[in-house]
Amino acid sequence: MRKVFLLIILLLVGVVIYGVYHDRRLDARLNQVFPQEPESVVKTAMGTPSAISSPCSAYGTTVTLGDCDHVLVYRSFFYSLHPKFWLVFVDAKGLTTATSRQNLP
Repeated sequence: MRKVFLLIILLLVGVVIYGVYHDRRLDARLNQVFPQEPESVVKTAMGTPSAISSPCSAYGTTVTLGDCDHVLVYRSFFYSLHPKFWLVFVDAKGLTTATSRQNLP
């Protein structure tokens, strides 16, 4: 019984460590996304988005300037505990226009 309990604790610690790594990686890589970068470069750097939102609005953030077509939404690993998102706005040509970080209450 003690081994099972220890295994569960180690598994939970591993999940938390991975979640922190995942969120910090997204945060650091969003800082490296610049306007007019191709969408493919963003996806290579940040990975596959959790969702793609169209029209150009997500979680209370809307970009009205420029030709924004859709939003790449990256969700926090701990989304169910603390809703945090990283957003990359992309125009119709497939180039980034803006980025944003969102924390929902």
